[in-house]
Amino acid sequence: MDQGDVTNLDLPERPLALLGRPWFWCLFIGGLWGLPLLVALSKKFPDPVPGHESPAVAGSFVDEFGHAVTFAGLQGHLVIVAELPMAEEQSREGAFQDLRVLRKRVRGLQPVMTFAVLVRVEDTETLSLYLDEKRARRPSNVYLIDADGTGFGDMVERGGDPEARFFLLDRHGRMRGAYRTDTPGMDNLAVDAGQLANWLGSDPPPGEPVHR
Repeated sequence: MDQGDVTNLDLPERPLALLGRPWFWCLFIGGLWGLPLLVALSKKFPDPVPGHESPAVAGSFVDEFGHAVTFAGLQGHLVIVAELPMAEEQSREGAFQDLRVLRKRVRGLQPVMTFAVLVRVEDTETLSLYLDEKRARRPSNVYLIDADGTGFGDMVERGGDPEARFFLLDRHGRMRGAYRTDTPGMDNLAVDAGQLANWLGSDPPPGEPVHR
């Protein structure tokens, strides 16, 4: 076979030649964008957080500045209700540390999250001095006077767990969970808060069904 015969042979196209084809890159890039979307659409939404049928939690308090604050006035935000006892130092510091840990756990939800801290203290001056000492004031924190603990006691009774120390209210003021301060409790609270913040189908307005 001479040289002329060799040059006329139908040789197979080199695999790498596909990289120079525009249609190949269109298919490749389309697959990269489309595959995550298909995976997301195929996933099942988690079960809704319980409590969407319950009525909004009522409560009226006074903050450290003497202003009236109600749970109804906090609607539109996810609200974590906690207690800060002031009479005994160990309990006070333990509760404050638990709050600090929880704030870090839900840091990514801060734009929609409010902490309503019910403080067992008689006067606003004592509370203000303590907050100054701890540099605890944040835009997402609301400190409310609950001198005899009645407000927090009502939350415990409604939550149904005497050992719960955090309570999650949705955007409509309904209690969606009661949580302890141990690791499983913190984990569950972070998961439920994230679901309510990111999937509105789990947080419908009153009277509307939950979308599954």
